[in-house]
Parts: sequence; structure tokens; C-alpha cells
Amino acid sequence: MFRHAVMMSLFLALFFVVGCTADEEPLLCYDTAECAVWEYCYNDGTLVDEFGASIGECVAALECVDGGCDTGYDCIDGYCKPTVTPPQDYDYVTDDYTPTDDAPVVTDDAPVVADDAPVVTDDAPVVTDDGLTSDDDSLLTDEEQPDTADLDTADTAPDADTPPASFTASFTDPGDGATTNKVRPDLVITFSQPVDEATLVYDTGGCDGTYESVITISPAIGIDVDNSLLSAGDTVLTVKLLGDLADNTTYTITVPDDIQSTGGAYLAQTYAWTLKTDFSQPTGLLTIPGPVTGVAVDTLIEVTFSKAMDTATVTLGDSLTIVGDNGAPAVTGTPVWSAGDTVWTLDPDSDLATDTTYTVTLKNMIADTIGSTMNEAIFAFTTTDTVAPTVVSTDPADGTNPAPITTSEISALFSEPVTNVTGTTMTVVNTTDAATVDGAVELSTNGLTATFTPTVPFIGEKLYTITLTTAITDTAGNPMAADHTFTFTTGPDDCGDGYRTGAEACDDGNEADDDYCAGDCSAATQPVNKVLVTYLGDINASGWTPDTTVCPGYADASGKKCSPSDYAETSPDY
Repeated sequence: MFRHAVMMSLFLALFFVVGCTADEEPLLCYDTAECAVWEYCYNDGTLVDEFGASIGECVAALECVDGGCDTGYDCIDGYCKPTVTPPQDYDYVTDDYTPTDDAPVVTDDAPVVADDAPVVTDDAPVVTDDGLTSDDDSLLTDEEQPDTADLDTADTAPDADTPPASFTASFTDPGDGATTNKVRPDLVITFSQPVDEATLVYDTGGCDGTYESVITISPAIGIDVDNSLLSAGDTVLTVKLLGDLADNTTYTITVPDDIQSTGGAYLAQTYAWTLKTDFSQPTGLLTIPGPVTGVAVDTLIEVTFSKAMDTATVTLGDSLTIVGDNGAPAVTGTPVWSAGDTVWTLDPDSDLATDTTYTVTLKNMIADTIGSTMNEAIFAFTTTDTVAPTVVSTDPADGTNPAPITTSEISALFSEPVTNVTGTTMTVVNTTDAATVDGAVELSTNGLTATFTPTVPFIGEKLYTITLTTAITDTAGNPMAADHTFTFTTGPDDCGDGYRTGAEACDDGNEADDDYCAGDCSAATQPVNKVLVTYLGDINASGWTPDTTVCPGYADASGKKCSPSDYAETSPDY
């Protein structure tokens, strides 16, 4: 502690008398027996009588520690007193002191200076001009002796009037302008040079021998000089406080420039540092969503804190959790901080589950920037699906031209499960002929895909328009925001290879890609009834009997051949 050197050096150099008041004079003494039990008679030669003889006075003694004292002191009556009392001499008695019967007196045989005291004779040696000698002890001649006028004294000895260079100090903990949440923090000051401990305190001038720190704190807080300490080679001072700091208060710590280093340098300036206090705990509040019922599943989640937070202490899934009931999946996402690290906002990676209660928990490991932790806080909100369903994609895609003539069905994929998909909410129109297309509408079991299958194949080179109306809703009852329409145009009926395509026949001869002709006859595209294949060549003399061909994909034994049963009736034009 920075007082430990002062406790010995100043105590032996100054006089502090215990048991007196400001109006009392110190008690002169002959020996320790004449002092109070807590005092001893001390004589340092500063008090003398008119003959120059030393007079002592009673001074305070330190209490023994575990029955022991420093070297040179004995534990007597619980107090450390000198092993040997300094000699006293009372040739002259003052009005305030009466010696005891056994007080020593100065006898007449006091030593005097004898008549034969040595004197300086005329033949005392003197230094001659040529008194300098060489390395072999021979005298140097005048010419060999250096000219003292040529000596640069400034280079050989420092100027006694030049003071030592100054040194600096810095407030290293908590730091200038910092805020603390501790009611009695340690204040750490770091000096650029080792500090003379004696310059850190001063004598209060009272009778009890107390010291005060030269460092001050305003508003006034006492400094514990007994427990404050110097470390790190006397360059780091840890200041201990005697009292608690007040909340929400700014303190000024003043370090005067008369503090000295062990080398005698003074502090470069008087430092005045500030320190703020804040003992309040941070709080958090769920600000989005609000209100907390009927919350949209695509909501943001926002928490607002009362103070700037240590963002590293707020971790989604650890110190901050968002958990849904009924087995809802964990909420994930990347939060964003704003407003000086007081607002935490999360945009979830996916929509929340509908009709689900979510619990937001802020745990007590969450802390502000000065380390104050919050009390655990819990909030809850309940979702309701308020998002309208949308059409994500269609087949054929909107605007396809030409579209495959063999399209047997049309489909639409929704953003979420839907209901009420019927022949009136999903319609198909031959826009070219202004004719409604008959067909069957079906919704997949997961509620995501609606399919329209025409009763008869689409006609070549026609524009078709499909409409999905707002009567289609999601499972929460939210309708589509507007009717959704898309179109496609069919390709030509004739593939140019001598075979009729479409409803009348299966194309068993053209396998070219992207020609929009019927694919090879197959179970997927061939109607249940036999399909005609009519060759557009010359009609032979035996009548209107066309060549027959086995439809690809069928075995002869199946009986499903591409041959007409009544050619004249089914194909009157050929």
C-alpha cells in the first residue's frame, strides 16, 4: 500500500501525539515511564534546552500485531516501544517539566576542549601550480598540464538548476469517461515512472497522526490510504475507496502535479478524470409483434432493451429463445442490431406456424455494455395465418407458344395449401373460338397443386386462357388477392409427315423432338377406344382400305391396332 513507507519514514520524522486535543501542548518526558501506556518517550534531537541538551516528548506507539513488533521495538503493554530509549539530558528544566528524582544531571566534569587542541601550522602543505602528476607520479610541467579553461564543465556535470524531466499518468481502470456498475470500484492509475510513495499522502495536522491522499474525488469520497497500494515497480497505483459511490452520478478524480517520481521528477500536469455510475439492470420488451394475438405468420420479431447491450451475450437459441407449441419447428434467422445496440430484430428464415403460440424468453445471462445482467423476462404471442395464397408456377407456363398439342392436363402450383378448387374456380376457355373447355378439376392431397384435364384433346393452333379465381382460399380462409390467369397456344394438327395427329390418330411415324406432334402411341396418350391411322396416299382399287399398323407400345395380342373398323363412317373425307 502506498502508505507503508510513510508509516515508518514520516512517523520517525514528525510528531503525532495521541491523547491530546488541539489546545494541549505535547508532554515533555525523560523516559517512556513518564508517558501514557499507549505512548513512548521519543527524542530525535529537535527539542533542546537553552544549553543545547536534547529533550524528549511523548508520542503515539503502534499497537502490537500478534504480540510482535518491527526490529528495534518491543511489545510492551500491547504497544510497540523502542528497545533502547534515546539518551536524555536535562541541564535546564522548563516550566512545563519537572524531572524525576533519578533524572540525570550534567556534572561539572563535562568535557572541554584542551589547550593543546591541534591547530593548523604555517607549514601546512599547499597545492602548487604544477601539482599535477603523470602516470609515473612525476610532476607535470606547466606546458604538460591541461588548461582548465578549455574544460567543458557542462559536458562533465549536469546543471544543478535543471529539474528532472516530468512524467505522466493515465487512468487505466475503469478509465476516463467510463461508466461503472460497481458501488465501490478500485481505481487504477498507471504512472510512466516509479512514484515516491511519500508524495501520495499528506499529514492532516491533527494529534492522531493521520494521513490523507493527495488524490481527491468529487463529490467527496474518502480514499483508504492504508489499503491502497503501489505495484509493478511502483508505477501502478490501485486506489481503494472508503465509501460507496452514488448511482447515476459523475465523479471527478483529481491527481495533482506535485506528486513526484522516485527520481525527483514532478507529474507533468494536474489530471482531472471523470467516472460515471450506473447501478440499474437492463430490461427487455417484446415490441414486435404487437398486439400479440392474431399475429401474421410472416411477422418480424423485435426486442427493445433499455440500455446499450453487449451483443455477444444475446444469442438466438441460447440466451434468447423463441419456441412454438404443438411441435412447431424452431425459429431460425439472422438478427440485426440497431439504435445503438438497443433494438434486436429477427426476420425468421421461414413463416411461423399458423395458430401457434410462441414463447420468447430473455435469460439472465444477457448483459449490457458495462456487465450488468438483466432479470429473466418471458413474452408470448399467437399466430394466425393472414397471408393470401399465390400461384407459384403453371404447366404450361404462361404465354407458351406453341404448346404441345398432346397436352392432356393443365396444372397450377400454390404457395401454400389451398381449398375450394372446383370447375367454377378453375376454368379453361378456348379464347380463339370463345368456347369453354369441358374437363375435370382435381386438387392434390397436400393441397398445393390444382389440375385440369380436358374431356377432349385441345385443338391445334388455338389460344387457351386458364383462370383461377379469388374464391380459392388457404386453410386459414385467406383468399387469393386477385384472380390469376395464364395462357398458352397449341401447335398445328398436321405434322407434315403424312399422318394425321391429334384426336383422330396416333403418330407412329414421327419421333422428331419439339414438333408438337402426338407422341408415340402409348397408354398415357391413347384413348381407350381404338385410334385411327389414315394414310393420305392414293386409294387402291380394292376400295377404301388403308394400311394398318400396330400402335407402338402395344402387342399384337392386345387387339389394339391402329386400324379403322368402319373407315367409311369415321373418315368420310378420305
